[in-house]
Amino acid sequence: MEKKIDIWKDLAELVEDQLNLQVTMQFKHHHAFMLKNGLSKCKHITDLGTGNGTFLSVLAKTHPDISFTGMDSQTQMIEKACEKKYKNVDWVLGDVNTQETLFALRNSDGILMRYLLLHLKNTSAVISDLHQSITRGTKLWIIDLDLDHYICNPPHAAFDAIKNLVQQFCDENGKDSNIGSKLCRMLQEAGFSKIQQETEPLNTDTTDIKLLQKFILQEVMAYRAALQNTMTDQEFNKIKTFIDTLPQSGTYLNYGVTLVSATA
Repeated sequence: MEKKIDIWKDLAELVEDQLNLQVTMQFKHHHAFMLKNGLSKCKHITDLGTGNGTFLSVLAKTHPDISFTGMDSQTQMIEKACEKKYKNVDWVLGDVNTQETLFALRNSDGILMRYLLLHLKNTSAVISDLHQSITRGTKLWIIDLDLDHYICNPPHAAFDAIKNLVQQFCDENGKDSNIGSKLCRMLQEAGFSKIQQETEPLNTDTTDIKLLQKFILQEVMAYRAALQNTMTDQEFNKIKTFIDTLPQSGTYLNYGVTLVSATA
């Protein structure tokens, strides 16, 4: 039997580059969204699923008066994050599914979850447990995949293949690919209030095209590897050609990302 690929270890260089690229492309918009929804009023923010800590490091540098905790369940991610040393940031190993983590979150008045939900199998339960555990008034920001806003105009088979690849990954790992459209209802049912949602304009009209091309291609490479290379080289090359020719083709492409804020 073929050994299952561990994305975090076997694709460490690709993951590191992609996490850093996310920040280069998206920090300005994500930061602005957080500011519109209570960031400046917080004193201690915990970033659940902090990854290599790049986003939180930039946030901490921008807000030296706020203390931050970056938490991740992957040891190698925390080891990478610990290389980034800021006086107002602590890095800890932890899992949002544990009572220990939920109890620790009572000390935070802001909780950030960037691209974490796609790695959870029990999103609704996690959100419910989170609301029951944290202090009332705590701000929550969720930023994640939204397949409902994967758009390609005119339609293209290669883009459909990208979307299907993400869907296949979600299906095989028991994850909900349409979580973006369900988040507000989940949050409301869990007891959160002041819920705000918007879609990030991560597209060919507003994003540096070279960065967007690299971002999408590396996403495809990661999903393909996670699925044990079930996508053939021919299929991958068709996607790569589609991505490479985006500037000349005049195709409009939006890579779906949703941003949601709420108050406990």
